[in-house]
Amino acid sequence: MKTKFITLLVFLMSMMVSCKLENEKTTEQNNENADSTVKTTGTGFKISFSAVVDKDDAFQIFYNEDGTEGFTGDQMVNLKIKGNPEEQTLEFVLPDDANPLNLRFDIGSNKELKQVKFNGFKMDFRGNTFSAQGSEFFKYFYPNDQVSCDTINSIAKNIGKEGKDYDPIIGGTLHLRNEIEKLYKK
Repeated sequence: MKTKFITLLVFLMSMMVSCKLENEKTTEQNNENADSTVKTTGTGFKISFSAVVDKDDAFQIFYNEDGTEGFTGDQMVNLKIKGNPEEQTLEFVLPDDANPLNLRFDIGSNKELKQVKFNGFKMDFRGNTFSAQGSEFFKYFYPNDQVSCDTINSIAKNIGKEGKDYDPIIGGTLHLRNEIEKLYKK
């Protein structure tokens, strides 16, 4: 009788552990599915920067759909960058349903990255494109107080700010917003 009880107890405990593991697995799958409701197939809005970034870092593009200066982490694309002394293309692909009216470009969190040379950028929305090269870059993007711009050579120098979190940013100008709106009308 005692062995039957122990066998039954072991069986019930293994069933409970098995059910718990299956429940955790289902919860993880549901969380993954909830996160994947945002589709990014590359058919929506894309922004590409031709730049020289000589240190490993992560850049972010924040966007909003109301054209204001307000940005949240809900509307952001992160891009990890491998440092390279040669020009590289940094491509940000927004979710398919995103229709940005303004952009903010966060140019790094690595304090060792002292500058970024921008050779140009391109925006693409369903085959309609806009691009700017070289010194035109800063017509479309302006720096915050942690970035110094060499507009002749198209270089953004990350200078940081004493007593503030390190957060070099270049935001979209009115010229950029006008060009974005034109992409939707083409």
